[in-house]
Amino acid sequence: MMPDGKHGIVTGGGTGVGAKIAETLAHAGTRVTVMGHREAPLREVAGTVLWLCSDQALSVNGQALSLSGGEI
Repeated sequence: MMPDGKHGIVTGGGTGVGAKIAETLAHAGTRVTVMGHREAPLREVAGTVLWLCSDQALSVNGQALSLSGGEI
């Protein structure tokens, strides 16, 4: 199945398996958003995603929160 028009969001995408998934999606033509805690690895993966023929790359630096009972 080709990912035409699809947008993948990869959490933990700055290193390891997440980075490889982001690269694989980009190589297949998917637009990719890479999320993680450390900015430097995210920027590196975003650069690789752009190089792999994806027309856009976006990296998001942040922290995931767990909501329980409507409270943070």
